[in-house]
Amino acid sequence: HDLAVHPEGGELVIGTHGRSAWVMDVKPLQKAAKRKSKGKEAFILPVGPLRGKRGKITIYYFLPAGAGKARVSLLGKDGEVLASGKGPGRAGLNRVEIGIPEGKKKGTFVPVLVRVEAGTWKLEERVKAR
Repeated sequence: HDLAVHPEGGELVIGTHGRSAWVMDVKPLQKAAKRKSKGKEAFILPVGPLRGKRGKITIYYFLPAGAGKARVSLLGKDGEVLASGKGPGRAGLNRVEIGIPEGKKKGTFVPVLVRVEAGTWKLEERVKAR
């Protein structure tokens, strides 16, 4: 078995003796560790620019114990909800995929803010411009 972290790509590469290889993006974990070390209990990892894969956008967020189930929303420039979904509310790092609504063409789906609401927590993170 072999493990290596790609220094520029932020990917963990795992090789097995069964001739398999796995590649995992560890950038969200590295970013979470930095924010957690600064004493933040809950936060959304930096977002953007959003590029949906297969019609979905992945959001990572960190919650404290007891936060409860999460509601994740992508908001437009006027504060309108463009897409939303339910996410896990586990303590620690959470991941959710939000589907891009049918009929939204490239360029017309431009979220500027990600909001995560879980229990008494209301988190927001600006989406970086392209």
